[in-house]
Amino acid sequence: MSKLKKGTGVLLPVFALPGKYGMGSLGKDACKFAKILSRNRIRYWQILPLSHTGSFHSPFAGVATQSGNPYFLDLDLLAKDKLLTKEELKAARSRKIDYDNLQGERIALLRTAFSRFNFDSKPFRAFISKGTSEDYALFMTAKTVFGDSFSDWDPLVRRRDPDALEALRTQYHEEYLFWNFLQFEFEKQWSAFKRCLHGAGIKLIGDLPFYCAAFGADVWTHPYLFRVDENLTPDPAFVPEGAAEAAGYDWSAHLEDGYAWWKARLASALKQYDLVRIGGCGKFEGPMEVLASERIIAEDMDTDLSSRLAGTGAVNAKVLLSAFHGEDENPNLPHNFQGRCAVYTGTHDNDTAKGYFSTLSAEEFILLRSRIALELERLGASVRLGADEQALAVALIHLALASDAEIAILPVQDILGLDSESRTNSPGTTAGNWQFRLDRQPSAHEMGRLKKLIKIYRR
Repeated sequence: MSKLKKGTGVLLPVFALPGKYGMGSLGKDACKFAKILSRNRIRYWQILPLSHTGSFHSPFAGVATQSGNPYFLDLDLLAKDKLLTKEELKAARSRKIDYDNLQGERIALLRTAFSRFNFDSKPFRAFISKGTSEDYALFMTAKTVFGDSFSDWDPLVRRRDPDALEALRTQYHEEYLFWNFLQFEFEKQWSAFKRCLHGAGIKLIGDLPFYCAAFGADVWTHPYLFRVDENLTPDPAFVPEGAAEAAGYDWSAHLEDGYAWWKARLASALKQYDLVRIGGCGKFEGPMEVLASERIIAEDMDTDLSSRLAGTGAVNAKVLLSAFHGEDENPNLPHNFQGRCAVYTGTHDNDTAKGYFSTLSAEEFILLRSRIALELERLGASVRLGADEQALAVALIHLALASDAEIAILPVQDILGLDSESRTNSPGTTAGNWQFRLDRQPSAHEMGRLKKLIKIYRR
């Protein structure tokens, strides 16, 4: 079993990149960020799921797992292909993420771009013939025609009757082509982004959502794999806790077909990314050999996966913000790491490190500071530990880099010392999530501090 080359990574979703048009995109700002990472000895960039988000705006509840989010399309690149005008670009400018605006005005703008696109071109026709966006395009067409609930759909379309699907494709052919167009453009921009990334020597870590949206293309195309009735309504007894927008799995059906759907998803993700993180793996009711790949990072913040992952080759994720609760045997403490590991200071579901430490009482802060100091001593890291929130946040970075984990991944908020206002997501809440965005690229000074630590810890 080969080990990954020991290195450092940054966690930053595509939507959080800086830029002019209301959300981060796959254009020049993404490439510029990759080059900044490369200059500062950072080898990995982890992003969140890329799928087209639904009404909850969560990248973990996309309308189709095999889709690219059209909001990530770079408008300047569309303008370069003469699909948008300078005036239209100017009207689209916005620094903050506004999902209502994206669902309305951004999609309308993309329809304008489509109106100027030659959809009889050979590359586009070849793309459609390939069929990779077929389920997404049909689903989005039906969603546009019938509405946002399976209960409102034509029963024959809901049941995927072949004649009904052909009628949908024919009667609403321009709509069907529009959704294919978005995926065609996404694939083109994504390929250019990956070339830039690999040219800078950066490996991309993608994120494969564990659950699927209840109202989504995956449930529609594979209803037998989910706990849904004939109308595709989820059985409430199997809806995942804390994920009301998701449908529960029928694990017996997955077992019966040899986990073929999971294997196909993983194969697709491993083709798209250099490594793949899968959260919630502790809930996986199947042989962990299905996840057997040295390019998979398995995470479950509530479960120690070490024994289940033994022998699979998968990398076990550890989270330092979950390490200092409970006993000294906590598996997230670096001195307890076993096997192949990737360590995070925090994830997209945590507060920022600085934000978390600011919520502690004086007594809690002192206790946690002493435990962090002890762990630094155990790892042989000589660090002068300050007495404020930022000092502890920096100490977590030292712990991650000094640990034996093959990869140390740092949310960009922790690198920049940002507080709770820059948190990506607060689980269990519906407002204000997935809206964090950098207002500029990280400076040479900010990244230089991390570069020095990477040298010290030989990552």
